[in-house]
Amino acid sequence: MSALNESNEWGQIYILEAISTHDPKNTEEAEQICERIMPRLAHSNPAVLLSSIKVLLKNIDYIKEDTQRNQVIKKLSAPLISLFACEPELQYVALRNISFIL
Repeated sequence: MSALNESNEWGQIYILEAISTHDPKNTEEAEQICERIMPRLAHSNPAVLLSSIKVLLKNIDYIKEDTQRNQVIKKLSAPLISLFACEPELQYVALRNISFIL
């Protein structure tokens, strides 16, 4: 997780993909992962954004407190909607991901 801040975009994508395969041991670990990944939702690279969303969606299942889970879910909508300002291909990817999440 500490290498995430020091990596370039491609490095961040690979690290996020690796994190998405990790199963948190408890609620606290899932919450820490979500807190560390949240700043990536403002990234300009759509691949980093979508990889971050993937990690967050996986870790939401491990968070027991409903208020924290709802806070994470609410923060996912704006970054996905921001992808509609991109090329048509990325708009399609955004729509497919929104459909998948729903």
